Amino acid sequence: MLAALARFPTEPNPSSTDSESTPTIFIDRDPNIFAIILSYLRTNELLLPASSPSNPTLSSIQSEASGFYNLPHLATLASLHEPHLEVLLLEAK
Repeated sequence: MLAALARFPTEPNPSSTDSESTPTIFIDRDPNIFAIILSYLRTNELLLPASSPSNPTLSSIQSEASGFYNLPHLATLASLHEPHLEVLLLEAK
C-alpha cells in the first residue's frame, strides 16, 4: 500500500499555499499499528513497544500488515512471534 502511494502522483492539498508543493496523504488507520509499520519499514525488523494495554495485538499487526499495507514479510514475523518473548523494545532504539 505505501509503495503504491509512492508510485502514483496525488492531487495537491486544496488548502495548501503555493509554498507547500507536497501533496497530503491521509491514512485512516490505527496510529499504534502504523508506528510499528513505519518502524518495520525503516529497520526491516519487528520492533514491539513495551507491554501496555493500549498496544496492538500481534494478530492486529498481522492483519494490517497483510490486508491493508501488503507487507507479507511483516505479517509472517508477527505470526511467528511468541507473545512471551520480547523481540526488541522501541524504547531501546
